[in-house]
Amino acid sequence: MRKKIITLLLLTFATFSISETINYKDITYVEGFKSGRTLFYYKDKNLSGVHTIVMDKPIRYKTDEYSYIINKLEGTFTDGSLDKEVKVYKDDQLVGEIFYVYGSKKSFKYYFPNGVISETLEKSTYRKYNDKGVLVIENLYGEYIKKYNDKGVLIIEDLYGKYLKEYYDNGNLKLSKAFKKSRENGITLDYYENGALKSSRTFKDGLLNGESTFYNEDGTILKKEIYSKGMKK
Repeated sequence: MRKKIITLLLLTFATFSISETINYKDITYVEGFKSGRTLFYYKDKNLSGVHTIVMDKPIRYKTDEYSYIINKLEGTFTDGSLDKEVKVYKDDQLVGEIFYVYGSKKSFKYYFPNGVISETLEKSTYRKYNDKGVLVIENLYGEYIKKYNDKGVLIIEDLYGKYLKEYYDNGNLKLSKAFKKSRENGITLDYYENGALKSSRTFKDGLLNGESTFYNEDGTILKKEIYSKGMKK
């Protein structure tokens, strides 16, 4: 029970004006299988209002990308569900801010120990930063993902199910391929780091089909190959 309570509390957190300080050991919860909500109880009542919840010792909260040490949260509850703004702390240092609507997480923002933003979620777009504040991942769920190197140069651009582009650290295009129904279709192009074309290959339904041409770095043709349904002729 204690472990479950900690896990749930870590996924939450918030507030501004504090009405009461509560130790997490005094909170129980019931998973709302019928209502779809997890309800928090304190002294046999649905937890409501603005509260500070403290923990006996720091605990580690892990997201998909990072992990954070926390030992206090300030949160708003409505009828037992997390609601509105929530904040989590390690001692008095702000670790994260989360916004809920009646138990459903809508957005969040987390911080490195140096105060730089580490992760955000806003309007279904997730962003990850390094500890210098440089954007390294941007993901619009179900639509695309972009990855950047530590200098902020785009290195991968993946438009789910439509096309994929990869770039060298100098910004030059490295690879370009198109998809249809999540299968590679059309012409796939590979490039040398200096921008010269390295190869041109044709795909159909995920298989090499048609002519593939390979080039030397000076632009001269290295070789040509012909494929049919993935088989070399």
